[in-house]
Amino acid sequence: MTMLQSQATTPAQLLSETRRLSGLTTRELAALIGVSHSAIARWERGEGEPSASQFVRWARATRQPLDQMIEGLSSCTPWDSNPEPTD
Repeated sequence: MTMLQSQATTPAQLLSETRRLSGLTTRELAALIGVSHSAIARWERGEGEPSASQFVRWARATRQPLDQMIEGLSSCTPWDSNPEPTD
């Protein structure tokens, strides 16, 4: 599956999808990227985002072409599009 075929609608879903497709656990991916497994879990829940260099390492670790990962992101809602609820 390429990222262009992804059904992810948020960056967090895209990250989670690519990790699962690669067969890596959060701990395994964290070790490859050089972050804690809780950081991976937070990013996959949309509670933060990887830096640009961490995003590149994520693509490499999950064996996804970087250009397709970026293309996948371009079809998602932005990282910071979690608006505060209004009354």
